[in-house]
Amino acid sequence: MPKKSRRSKSRKRARLAQIARERGSQPAAPAVVAPAAAPDVLPKKKISEALDLALRYGYVMADLRRVGILTGIILLILLVLSFIIG
Repeated sequence: MPKKSRRSKSRKRARLAQIARERGSQPAAPAVVAPAAAPDVLPKKKISEALDLALRYGYVMADLRRVGILTGIILLILLVLSFIIG
């Protein structure tokens, strides 16, 4: 089975970098102070930082899912082996 193409990865990185540059080149909006009645409303800067982190580390969830599945399989094998051997 062939490996994934590096070309598609580089295209994706280039697109994400372009989006980040476009966001960075836009004039910054004045900071919006959240009213005391709605403490769960985040200022624009924190929202854009969260989106940037989500774009940058989007692969982490897939890796965690893969690690969890492998852990479950290994634990299941150990459990079965403990009944067979012991």
